[in-house]
Amino acid sequence: MSATRYRLILGILCAVAVIRVAATHHIFCATIDEPAHIANGYAWLTGMPYPRDLLHPPLAQVLAAAPLVIKHAPQPISKADNKAGNELLYFDRQYMQNVELTRIGNLLFLIIGTIAVAAWGRRLFDPVTGLVAAALWSLQPTLLAHTGVATTDATIIAFLPLSMLVLDRWIELPSMRRAIELGLVCGLATIGKFSFIPFFIVAAAVTLAIRFRNIVWRKHLAGVAIAFVTLMLVLWAGYRFAVGTMLESHPNAPTIVERQSPPIRWFATHVPIPAPQFFTGIGGLTLHNEHGQLSYLNGRYSWNGFREYFPVVLFYKTPIAFMLLFSWGVVTVVRSRRGIVPLAVGIALLLSVIPTQINVGVRHVVPLYAAFALVAAFGVTTAWNETRGIPFGRTALAALCLWFIAAGAFAHPDYLPYFNELAGEHPDHIAVDSNLDWGQDWQRFIRWQNQTKPGVVGLVWTGSIDLSKHPVEVYGIPPYTKTTGWIAVSETALKLARTNADDMGKPYLWLEAYQPVKRIGKTIRVYKIE
Repeated sequence: MSATRYRLILGILCAVAVIRVAATHHIFCATIDEPAHIANGYAWLTGMPYPRDLLHPPLAQVLAAAPLVIKHAPQPISKADNKAGNELLYFDRQYMQNVELTRIGNLLFLIIGTIAVAAWGRRLFDPVTGLVAAALWSLQPTLLAHTGVATTDATIIAFLPLSMLVLDRWIELPSMRRAIELGLVCGLATIGKFSFIPFFIVAAAVTLAIRFRNIVWRKHLAGVAIAFVTLMLVLWAGYRFAVGTMLESHPNAPTIVERQSPPIRWFATHVPIPAPQFFTGIGGLTLHNEHGQLSYLNGRYSWNGFREYFPVVLFYKTPIAFMLLFSWGVVTVVRSRRGIVPLAVGIALLLSVIPTQINVGVRHVVPLYAAFALVAAFGVTTAWNETRGIPFGRTALAALCLWFIAAGAFAHPDYLPYFNELAGEHPDHIAVDSNLDWGQDWQRFIRWQNQTKPGVVGLVWTGSIDLSKHPVEVYGIPPYTKTTGWIAVSETALKLARTNADDMGKPYLWLEAYQPVKRIGKTIRVYKIE
């Protein structure tokens, strides 16, 4: 394949992905997490104390907030991140326009990821396989969903395959330039999302173990040092070249420092370091994982997560056709002994997240799709070449690929709540939260009420949108209070409602006795109860 044709096809893949995602921006209101990220990005750009939220680094937040800073949105008054973010989003009474603007930045990561997957595949296999991998990657509904909202997940989605590409280049030739490239990419990825750190460590360890014979210890160890220095400089810049002790880095830092071992506690209290907020944030995230977070899977609840959580949600949130193509890719890799690295990396990454106690969405493992797409693409191109002249061989392969494409096309614009056919009609029985209902459909509810004028509507809801600023007539239904009339219920609010530790999912269980008369989007049930 000529370089011109390769670039043309890659450009088309990038354009198609960007258009599909951008076309969803005006449909959905801000999800639960978006306002907090926007408030943090605004603080970074305007010189306010940063971070407001320790658990997320700044890169995607800054890109999200930049359009509002350019519009001269005033400094928010609220100290609560979500409320501060909403103050910014409601600036100039242009809520949806501002929501759309904050999401544009993450399209950059969609483009970077598509190019990186294609280049990684080209390097491991050939140009055609790289392009097929980029297509399989960029058409994943869940991936499109999380590059379409102003959160931090898009950064690792893009930078993990890019980091694997530059790692492979550096292993091949451990020059200073390639070591700096590796440090630069890993630095940007680290200030994009903290989970890149364990993901890259696992992926790099697997890759180095497989490519062990290519290691020249003196040169590669020197390269590690250069990459690390570069990474730390990028990291320091990401935290505005701050210097200080961890104890003074954030109002919540004393609580985090107090939980550490005595030597770390002394260090955090007395020794000034560059980017102390980063290290405090890592400590905070570690404590968050230790304490866990409420999660829901297959009708069960847990504060400590489920070992099977990520394999299960990945199974139901991935198109069936892709899983079949991936399965054939695994057979092809084992048979040919090519493509061992992406297969091993993907499996190792999936295994590495099983112990985590933060089980709130498949978005935390979406970076796996890059490795799995390469394996699936190798299976596709190999099968296409091997089925030449075999009746129905290429037809069956083409049918699988078309089924995969159709899965995403029919899901549009609802990529976020996508579940495959095996989930049935009630994916809410499997998982909620950012897998299904992240509060994204309330702008649709506003349109529905304004068009149909049903009168006052009772709500059981979760979301970030401030309904008091919109022309709607609503009231909140208290727990265990049976009511009549029009009622709108969001799936996450219904499943995660509780008044104490023993009644999770029960406060509105009485609604299950009725049939909804309508669904708004994929996540809001509408009842008319006489």
